[in-house]
Parts: sequence; structure tokens; C-alpha cells
Amino acid sequence: MTYFKEWLQETTNPQHVMLVDDSEMDRTIILRGSEEFNIEWTMTRSYEEAIRALAKQNNRKRFRLIVLDLNLQSSPDGVALFRTIKETWPWIPVLVLSGHIDDRTITEMTKVGFVMFMKKPGNFDTRFFGELFFALSIPKKAGTVENQNTIGNI
Repeated sequence: MTYFKEWLQETTNPQHVMLVDDSEMDRTIILRGSEEFNIEWTMTRSYEEAIRALAKQNNRKRFRLIVLDLNLQSSPDGVALFRTIKETWPWIPVLVLSGHIDDRTITEMTKVGFVMFMKKPGNFDTRFFGELFFALSIPKKAGTVENQNTIGNI
């Protein structure tokens, strides 16, 4: 993990990451746990907020990663959001968090572009941040946001 930590601290441009989680406590813990790293977080709590944030991306602020809690209390839920992300912004890696997930859901998500899954811990420890750093180290795909499929104003 030290390598990724040093890499994030040395990057001159912040790594733009969106967190989609309806738990204020989890959002706060993740934000505080990553303060020493060069990460610019966009915090969202629902499908609708996440889609609006994704639609506002541009070449200067393009998400390098989405950390997604599957068990959003709102409707549509995290699984629906995952599908929309993979259909519309397939180049963005997604780190899926969930306290409860079944094999069928994992299989379905794999078919549409599943990247990584991590069981949602009661607290976010070094394992979580190790996965986060790993996900951020995935090479960026070529092209610009304008050249990709995007959803219009929502």
C-alpha cells in the first residue's frame, strides 16, 4: 500500500473520485481517511445525484473512479446505478461496496463490466484504502469525455 500512497501524494493533479453512499457516517470516514492523499471527492447520496455529477464531467474534471455502495435506500438503487454507469460511461472503473450481496447479483454485474467488489466494513481500514489505491492505478483509457457517450441534462 505504501507504493500507492506515495504515488497519490506525488501526483500533481488531484484524482477525481465520486463516492455514492447514502450513509453520512461512511462518507465522512472515507473523506477523513483519505485527507493526506491527492484525491478530490465528489460526494453523492443517490442515483439521481450521481447521474447529475457524471453528466457534468469535462476534460478538466473527469472521474478516475466511482466508489459505489450497492445498498442505496433510494430508488433506483445501486445496482441500477451500476448498470447505467457501465452502459453510459464504461471507461470509468467502479469499486463496489456492499454489506450484503448475493452471487447472482455479482454474476449479473460481471456481465456488464464489473471491476471490483469489496464487502463494506463497519469501519474503513487499510484494506479499503489499498483497494482504492489499486483502482486508481488502473490506466486511464484514451479519449475525452466529449468523445464518449454521455447523457444530456438530467
